[in-house]
Amino acid sequence: MRIIGEINDPRCKITIFKMGNKLAIKLENNLLEQTYKLRESIAISNFQDVKTIVDEIFLQEVVQRFEEMSNSIGRAMERNVVDEDDDEFDVII
Repeated sequence: MRIIGEINDPRCKITIFKMGNKLAIKLENNLLEQTYKLRESIAISNFQDVKTIVDEIFLQEVVQRFEEMSNSIGRAMERNVVDEDDDEFDVII
């Protein structure tokens, strides 16, 4: 797998990879990431082709999905991870 390009966007880091006959769009936002894999074809074969797919509507949906992902992990953490403050011992003087 090799990087064939990056797309500048203030909302997330976007890296395009090529691996064999597949292309991948990797989007990163803080600790979250989304990856979309595409089969190489006549219509999609290089960085410029992939760049046309990453349009404003796609990016808006990606940002919305990042928000959903963040909310999901936040709710799971609240349900399942004990708050460190709850494990403290009483102060003995």
